[in-house]
Amino acid sequence: MQLPKPATRPNVHLHTDIPAVQFAYNSSIHAVTKFSPHFLTYGQRSRLPIDSEWKLRTENPLSYPEYAATLAQRLQTAWEAVRKLSRRRQKLNKDEHDRRRASEERPIAIGDLVLLEIPVRQNKMGDRWRGPWIVKMVRKPNVDIEDQASGRRTTVHLNRVKRFFLLHRSMPAERPLHASGPNDVPD
Repeated sequence: MQLPKPATRPNVHLHTDIPAVQFAYNSSIHAVTKFSPHFLTYGQRSRLPIDSEWKLRTENPLSYPEYAATLAQRLQTAWEAVRKLSRRRQKLNKDEHDRRRASEERPIAIGDLVLLEIPVRQNKMGDRWRGPWIVKMVRKPNVDIEDQASGRRTTVHLNRVKRFFLLHRSMPAERPLHASGPNDVPD
């Protein structure tokens, strides 16, 4: 949750807004757990100011031992549900992460030239890839590479390298321009 910035709202006094923001957060149902933090702490939904206007009361109030037993059972049930839902979400997140980050089959062999991805760049307009590097050893999912310029060796994950191809273009022979006038253009 992002708090409002004082620069965006004039005369903002965050110290007076924080309790309301905290109450709203604690009363909101979490997307994964399906419970509010208040319910998981106190075993009942939070009381809103409108609840005091309606004066909602139970028909038969429970005795203290009955209330304590009911509250303990309610909290135990909620916590167990949260554990199951959290484990399910963790598994889904792990599967998605593994699917995205699994080393793809890359045709990289010893002696190939590769470029190395720079994961954190100081300048977002700077180069994303550095190299070329020479592949010295392939041990999936990692690869040992050596910098051509400095001779420095390092081991990186296959997802951080890509093949580097040198383009050999034959340049057309230059033709001399012998234009004698403004309308003479070489063919």
